[in-house]
Amino acid sequence: MEQDISAAGTPKPASRRVRIAYVEPGFQSRNPGCPPEFTFTFEIPMTLSKEEAIRRALEEWDFCIKHSGVSWRRVITAVSVDPGN
Repeated sequence: MEQDISAAGTPKPASRRVRIAYVEPGFQSRNPGCPPEFTFTFEIPMTLSKEEAIRRALEEWDFCIKHSGVSWRRVITAVSVDPGN
């Protein structure tokens, strides 16, 4: 995959889409009809690397969990990164 380069010859920050797959064991055990896995996608702007995009998405994930208003546990099962817009 080619990297977008600025006129100065340095990499341009890009938007990346980070998809987090997770389970909610307590919730799912009480609700057998719910999906076996859930996903949440974060659009992370201005990232130079996949690692930076994952780090920032996990920071957002932690913030969302902390402020969700629910008490059940969420366990991340996978993280993937795709180029965004």
